[in-house]
Amino acid sequence: MNKVFKYTLLVLSSIVLLSCNKPIDNSKEQSSFEFRTFGDKHNEGMSYVLNELKIAKEVGNLTMDMRTETNPLAIAKQSTDEFIMIEFCESAENQLIALTCSDSIYSRVLSCNDYRSTWFLQDDGYLSAKQKELLTCLKEILCQDYDLETTLLHFEIVRQRVTQECTDEEAEVLYYAISVGKASCIYWHDHLIEWIELLSENRERGWFSWKSVIGNDIGGAIGGAIAGALFGGGAGAGPGSISGAIVGSVSSAVSQVIEHEF
Repeated sequence: MNKVFKYTLLVLSSIVLLSCNKPIDNSKEQSSFEFRTFGDKHNEGMSYVLNELKIAKEVGNLTMDMRTETNPLAIAKQSTDEFIMIEFCESAENQLIALTCSDSIYSRVLSCNDYRSTWFLQDDGYLSAKQKELLTCLKEILCQDYDLETTLLHFEIVRQRVTQECTDEEAEVLYYAISVGKASCIYWHDHLIEWIELLSENRERGWFSWKSVIGNDIGGAIGGAIAGALFGGGAGAGPGSISGAIVGSVSSAVSQVIEHEF
């Protein structure tokens, strides 16, 4: 670890410690902890989708022709819906909410003709100025040349700002976004090579941006959480964020392969 990196971590750690000295809403801290499980569910969903894509490839049912029903995005959408039915099997209402949000994000991605267009800050009137400010902070973190450890540390700083600066209503969507974003960082750090080998003949990883995929996870989580809350009330935001993030993640991965190889 070089001196510059050590200094960066020291400064960031100091910011976190100083912010801890400010009064913290314990109820929000508890909510933040509970929301972390949604990031874990996102990663479970991604593993489910990856396994289904591997099976499709093994039997010759995976193509990169986006006009067919055997393209990876279409298969991933079907696999996401299967995961939703399993994950929310105890609640038909949550199943319906998550499936509706999955359809909404998927349709929006296709209509944009850009499979990385899941970041909806610019045209979403449902977000407050504070939510947009902090979501933009997350987006800017992903634009930096940070490694995994530093990226996660910056996300944690934003999470503490959410706890201190946002109302309960504002915090909910942001907690989903941060939970998915942090879990996605870890997922793509661990599974990036598997996805490259699945979708591309080029086994090198330098051309594939894992941070672009994470940005779409967050964008999909935001869009899904908003759609879920609108469709099913506040409780619908969680199921919506998971399905939206998975669709957003895969859409970015597929887009990068298409741009690189075709």
